[in-house]
Amino acid sequence: MRIGHSQADAQGDGRGRDRGSLVVAFVVYAAIVIWITWPLASQITTHLAVPQPRLLFDTLFTTWSLAWTSHTLSSAPSNLLNANTYYPAEHALLYGPTAFGALPNFAPAFLLTGNPALAINLTLLGGIALTAWTLHFVVVRWTASHLGGLAAASTFLATPWVWHWVPTVPFYAVLQYLPLIVLFAAKPRHSIGTALALVTLVTVQCLVDPLNLSAAILTTLGLTALYRLSRRDTRSAGLHAIAILGVSAIVMLPVYYGYLSVAASNPDLKHQTLWAFAAPYNPLLANYVHWIGDLMYIKTQLSWRLLRPAGPTNIPIAAWLAILLGALSVGTTLWRGGFVQARRGWTHAAYWAAMGMLLSMQPVIVAFDHTIWLPHILFSVVPSVRVVWHRLGVIGLIGLSLLAGIALSECAARIGVGGRWRRLCGLARLSLAAALVGAMFAQRFHDAPPYPTLEAAALRGGSSVVHELRQSRGPLLELPLDERDSKKALPHAAAMYRSIFHWRPLLNGYSSYWPAGFAERMDVAERLPEPDALEDLRGETGLAAILVNTRWCRPNRCAAWLGLAQRGGRDDLRLVLRDRDVLLFAVSAGTDSEMPD
Repeated sequence: MRIGHSQADAQGDGRGRDRGSLVVAFVVYAAIVIWITWPLASQITTHLAVPQPRLLFDTLFTTWSLAWTSHTLSSAPSNLLNANTYYPAEHALLYGPTAFGALPNFAPAFLLTGNPALAINLTLLGGIALTAWTLHFVVVRWTASHLGGLAAASTFLATPWVWHWVPTVPFYAVLQYLPLIVLFAAKPRHSIGTALALVTLVTVQCLVDPLNLSAAILTTLGLTALYRLSRRDTRSAGLHAIAILGVSAIVMLPVYYGYLSVAASNPDLKHQTLWAFAAPYNPLLANYVHWIGDLMYIKTQLSWRLLRPAGPTNIPIAAWLAILLGALSVGTTLWRGGFVQARRGWTHAAYWAAMGMLLSMQPVIVAFDHTIWLPHILFSVVPSVRVVWHRLGVIGLIGLSLLAGIALSECAARIGVGGRWRRLCGLARLSLAAALVGAMFAQRFHDAPPYPTLEAAALRGGSSVVHELRQSRGPLLELPLDERDSKKALPHAAAMYRSIFHWRPLLNGYSSYWPAGFAERMDVAERLPEPDALEDLRGETGLAAILVNTRWCRPNRCAAWLGLAQRGGRDDLRLVLRDRDVLLFAVSAGTDSEMPD
């Protein structure tokens, strides 16, 4: 009995120490994230991360999208899809990524504080830290090595893509479910509990990006299921995997049905986007393999999507070195007939890494002068997909990070485990891990400047303009628009971000695509304050108010708006409020037939 109790106590102490180590690991990763992005943490309620200022519109769009979803789900769920942009178009939320899977990270902070900057920063920083932690957790489950977990998390945190591109689309920081999906999918059999867990993880992670990330995850899991179905000894496991994917697809079906409905109602949707130009194929970076002469061939673009400094699969050189050394160690062990404890981890991590790199290369199959490979058929129908196709490489980043962690644990295991040299061996393993992790961060963040941030471009929630907008109702138009193209993203995205503080219907809008009629309405809006343009917009949309920021207006338009403001407006356009550079006009049925002098 004493021995039994002692063993149970020892196991309990072991589990307690392991849980404590995992808590410490999360604190460490959170501290690393704060360090890398400093001074963002000190400005977390007022500023946004802007490593690429030219893409600020995507950050603003993501914040608005998550804020709208959080707001409507807590107040009027039936109105979820009818977002306040692109008015009077219906289902405006479905013209871009919905990012429902990021809501658990964003919604609590936003609903408690009403501060979108705080909520999106917590989504970004918390998502990255949690992803690093789940990578650590999975490697520990496979190898029982916290040093391996540290290497996996550090590979992810030292990859430039995480800091260069993810902050522009912050919902992509929410990848913490993906390492767990790899862990559960590696199991050949599932209990009811683990099957439900995997369904939940797959569904939530796919809903972070229902198009790109979802396609990569479902394709990879689907091929796993088909492979298991093809073998007699794993056929039942393959059937379980198919069932899990089927349930996940059914749960996500309403989202895809909504996207298809929007596409069906916009026959010319592929031209209703800023991204129709699509990055050209670069033949200088292509490899060709010919079949049947010149009648059929495959070409794949070994491009910046794999090799560019900010690509998701461009992990640190030290991580590649660790993977190589670990693979050599495993190969030697297997050749000698030895046992590899994390063999399943090696197989599945390598599989996810390979799938991520393969999918992001944009392979093309051409037969008899016709493109027959799905990605490029998709590009011709949905051109904006090509611009973000590199996102499919995200699963490759997770696989490579797991490989680096498993590899370090394998190399560390080669260093003795006990005897008189126990302490020295332990010190050697720590030194190896420290050298690897230090090399990763030294390569990426040597003499790095303070992380770029920008004060959130919003009318403050307590300002007189916002107070007035909250007191009245009806559609609102924000001006000025981009002088070169009335559909350009930043002015519309900024208007969407500001609408978080009042939720008035907006004629403005930015997303992956725009609804029919939007471009024409914006062309009319560019002619304001001409009375006929105002009457056209009021008649079509019921326009009730116009907000003009004269600081950004072209000189001729600025003079026209300021002249109206000095006169208090006109019959159809009455000045309601002026707050420094911001003019707020109320629109009504007027009698003016020409602009004032």
